[in-house]
Amino acid sequence: MSMSASEKPRLVSTSRNDRRWAFALCGLACLGIASSAQASIDYVTYTGTARASHGEQPLYREHHVVQYQDGKLTERVVLYQCVTGQSFARKEVHYSDLLAPDFRLEDHSNGVVEGLSDAGGNRRVFFRDSFTGPQLHANVPSTRGLVADAGFDEFVRGHWQSLMSEQPQPIRFLIPSRLKDMSFTVRHQGEAVVEGAPAELFRLSLTGPLGWFLSGIDVYYSKEQHLLLRYDGLSNLRDAQGRYFKTNITFPLNRHVPATETDMQMARSTPLAACPKGVSHTSGPAT
Repeated sequence: MSMSASEKPRLVSTSRNDRRWAFALCGLACLGIASSAQASIDYVTYTGTARASHGEQPLYREHHVVQYQDGKLTERVVLYQCVTGQSFARKEVHYSDLLAPDFRLEDHSNGVVEGLSDAGGNRRVFFRDSFTGPQLHANVPSTRGLVADAGFDEFVRGHWQSLMSEQPQPIRFLIPSRLKDMSFTVRHQGEAVVEGAPAELFRLSLTGPLGWFLSGIDVYYSKEQHLLLRYDGLSNLRDAQGRYFKTNITFPLNRHVPATETDMQMARSTPLAACPKGVSHTSGPAT
C-alpha cells in the first residue's frame, strides 16, 4: 500500500520536536501497513505410491505436504509410510535454492541420515549409513547449477524448452552417500501416457564409464502442467539388506488438494518407527 503525492499528509509545524514526533508516528504507521500486508502462505498435499519395478505390490507411500509463499515454493515435508500406515522416514526440504535446496532425510528403519545444509555460510553434505555409524560430512563446492534431491524436479520444469530440443543437458547432481556431486545428463526420450494422461519421458543418466554399468532413472512429466507423474529407477530408500529399492513411483495428476499449516506441523512431528515394507526387486549393495 502506498500513497500518491496528493494523498501524503502535509506537516504544518516547523518545530524540531514536532518533526521528530511526526517521523515517529510515520514509522509506527508504516509498521502497521507492513504487518497488514503479510505474505500469502498456501499448502497443498498429495501422496505417491512406490511399487517394485516388476510388480504391483506396494512397497511404501510418499505423503507430501508442500508450502508456497506468495506463489513461490518454500518448504516440503515428505513422510514415507509402510503399507500399514506407519511412518518410517521423513524428509524436510527448505527451498532457499530451488535447484539445490537444504534437506534432511532420516530413515528409522535402518538409521540412515543424509542431506545438505548451510553451516555458517558454507554448504555441507552429510551422510550416516546406520544408527551406530559416524555422520560424515564434506563441504560442497560452489558449483554453478548444482542440483540436489527434490531440486531435480525444479530443474526439469525450469529447463523444459531446452530439454524438449532432444539435446542432452549436463548437470552436476549431489550424491550424499558419496559426499560429492557427480556428472549426469538429462535427455528427452519421447512421448508417453501415464494413467491416461499425456506425458513426456526424460532420462537421468550418469556419465562416464560407471554409467555404462548402471541403468538410468526415467521420469515422466505431464505435458500440460509439467508435473511429475511417475519415477522409475533406484529409490533413495533401502531394504532390510541395505540395498536401494528399485521402484516405480506414481503420483496423482491432481496436486492441488488444499492443506493447512496444521498438516505441515503434523508431518514434521509424526513419530517414526521401523515397519515392514513390501518385497522388492532391488539393486546391489548400496555404495
